[in-house]
Amino acid sequence: MERQSIVLWIPGYKKISVDDGLVKSLVCCGDNRKVTFSCVCSSSVIKCLWYHEGKLIEAQQDKLLLRISKGKDFYESALIVSNPKLEDCGGYMCIMNSENTTDVVDFNLHIKGAETAPAPIIYDAGKSSMDETSGAFTMDFSVHCLEVPESVVWERRDHSGAKILLGRLNGRECIISTGRYVFTVRKGSDNIYVLKMEIKGAGLSDEGRYSCKVTNRYGEVTQNFKVKISEGIKPPVFLGEPTVDRMFHTEEDFIITVVVKVASPDRPTVKWINPNNGVVSNSSSYLQSIFTYEEGGSYLAELVLMVSTMASSLLLAEADNQSQLVEPLRL
Repeated sequence: MERQSIVLWIPGYKKISVDDGLVKSLVCCGDNRKVTFSCVCSSSVIKCLWYHEGKLIEAQQDKLLLRISKGKDFYESALIVSNPKLEDCGGYMCIMNSENTTDVVDFNLHIKGAETAPAPIIYDAGKSSMDETSGAFTMDFSVHCLEVPESVVWERRDHSGAKILLGRLNGRECIISTGRYVFTVRKGSDNIYVLKMEIKGAGLSDEGRYSCKVTNRYGEVTQNFKVKISEGIKPPVFLGEPTVDRMFHTEEDFIITVVVKVASPDRPTVKWINPNNGVVSNSSSYLQSIFTYEEGGSYLAELVLMVSTMASSLLLAEADNQSQLVEPLRL
């Protein structure tokens, strides 16, 4: 009994020829869409059988096609594997019987560099984070692909369940920006790609159901996920004590400037309230309100108004962020 063994790796191809024993030539070639194992033998072959992982391969199956050619001086038996995937990997065996001898040829088909199926696989549930300083929400996934994904599509479902396209990257793009959304594809280690979605200035209106679909020539995979912004948003907090500066305008009136500092992951709304007269901006004493951002996720709210020396100096400040109310601060 003669035995030969070869290993075929795809993508790419190898061709091997041998002249030992009954098998006069052995040709193996393949690409990403088709692999062919071909044994050419002398015409004395009586029977030829093919096996995959010990199971006899019938004349024609879904993806496995047997081809037999006979001539005056040769006998060729070929096995064609179409669109090879993980389940097609493993050991193949060709047994050729003649009147005087039996030859066995072993093949081992392996997807080069793949520990899993060649179709993209998202192997984590996604990692989300909220940047308290910038107010940006991010979601990323790790995807196993043999090559750069041909397409990455991000979508959102509205209240009716209809899909809304947010962004699409093709194989030549690594980053796109559409409005408040930024989508990136980054190469990680081995065959791992990191897909990332960023929502700038994320708020409660961005909560809902989203999906990410990754496609390559082997197949596609879709990951559905939910965005929960409220879990990552902290209510605004007043920092330190307010500062109050007074400057006389006339003998009976003076201009007062009040400044409070608020820590918030997103721009809050600050209201100034006089307990006796309601919202200050509705009063005749209101001059201006200034709102500025400081580094580190804090905001300065400044109120300038004119008050009488006989008027009450009691003033309240309210900071509201994403409908989360902070208790009024007395000045």
